[in-house]
Amino acid sequence: MTRIAGFSLVELLICLSIMGILAVFTIPPLFQTPASNVANKQNALARDVGFMIITAYERYKVSVSSVQGSTTPGAITNFMNYVSADTTSQIDGMGTSEANHQCSSAEPCLKLHNGGSLFVNNVTDGNFGGTSTTNMVFFQFDPDGGVGGSRSLKIALYYDGYIETRDTLRSGSQTSHGAYGLTSGADPSWFTGF
Repeated sequence: MTRIAGFSLVELLICLSIMGILAVFTIPPLFQTPASNVANKQNALARDVGFMIITAYERYKVSVSSVQGSTTPGAITNFMNYVSADTTSQIDGMGTSEANHQCSSAEPCLKLHNGGSLFVNNVTDGNFGGTSTTNMVFFQFDPDGGVGGSRSLKIALYYDGYIETRDTLRSGSQTSHGAYGLTSGADPSWFTGF
């Protein structure tokens, strides 16, 4: 007698039950995000936002004959890709002691495609206040887009198109409202740099 090659029904059921047991223990951890991955994701989002700010500024520079010292962050946001401008919510403040920021029509929070919010400091920090490499304007990025989550990252856009954070400001940095120095520890713990 010859035997036909293949698996019996019992052998197939045993294989399926083993695969089911393995799936119960291996698949759920794939969908859980460890805290280190959350920080890595937030840092990647901040890098994307930094790139968006630089790109929007470059596009703004092309649209005008020369950038004036009176240019506000609001003029640059016209060249950003965002979902909507929120004028009623709040986002987390910077560092451990800064109060939350209230979004308003003068200083809106741009709701971004990545789920974060970008606070546009049109009033608080005004405009570049000059055209040197130490003149800057501020934006503030909250990766979770609201209050109670991760603290915000304050991003300085310099007149020459470079960005820094409050922990890495250039010496002599200033806006139309005055001089700013380094604020050690102002960057959130999830941020590791651009």
